[in-house]
Amino acid sequence: MNQKPGTDWLLVAKKNRIKPVVILDAERFFEILKEVPRFEKQDITKVSESNRRDEHVEENL
Repeated sequence: MNQKPGTDWLLVAKKNRIKPVVILDAERFFEILKEVPRFEKQDITKVSESNRRDEHVEENL
């Protein structure tokens, strides 16, 4: 595999005049999130619900 041990793949998507978006494997994201002491399962649900309400879909990405 073309990856150093202990690292994760990140994909950065950027378009003119639009903030860049970093894409990470979802399973790895939740593994990392579980390691953050202030996040528990209930908190993750709250963050997820909050993001759905505030989502902005950029057209023509």
